[in-house]
Order: sequence, then C-alpha cells, then structure tokens
Amino acid sequence: MADHPFSLDARQMEWQPSKHANVVFKTLRFDRASGSGTVLLRMAPGAEYPVHRHAGSEEVYVLEGEMTIEGTRYGPGMYLYSPPSSVHGARTEQGCTFLAFFTGKVEEL
Repeated sequence: MADHPFSLDARQMEWQPSKHANVVFKTLRFDRASGSGTVLLRMAPGAEYPVHRHAGSEEVYVLEGEMTIEGTRYGPGMYLYSPPSSVHGARTEQGCTFLAFFTGKVEEL
C-alpha cells in the first residue's frame, strides 16, 4: 500500500476483463496484503456477479444504470454498505457502472 497520496486518471485506463462473463473493471487501488481496494466495475446488460463473501466491509456507489443485490434495485446515485462477513451476489438487467471500496479479501462461494 502506498505510504503517500497518489492520483490517477481512470478515464485514461483500459477496462480489464474479469473472470465473469460481461463484467469488466478498472483497479484504482489494491493492497495485496490486506485484500482491500477500490475498483470501478461495469456490468453489461444481463450480467451477473456470483455470490461472494467479504472478509471486511464493502461500499458500493452506482454511477450509471441499475443493479440488483439481495432483491433491492440500486440506480444512479444510490449507495450500499455491506458489513464484514456479508454474503451477496449482484445482477443487472440494463447494465451498470459502479464504484466499489472493500476493506478485506473477497471469497467467491
């Protein structure tokens, strides 16, 4: 983890494919030791992110589109906090782009 402030221009970064169909990401920050990080994620229409458990907390802010987590639909400007040990998956009908910040490792179930 950096011990000083740093910045980047995410607009200049390429979207990276994930191991999940129709889900791409841009890693803004990641600490291998703790598993914490900040990422931009984009899910294409109809995409799903499988059920997973967070060792630490997770915060999600929806920038564009819509996504459904645990039966609740989140649209632009909506925020979700998930406490440590929470388990959930995500899906989208229309597609979405969101910012996620997580404080520990993520385990896919």
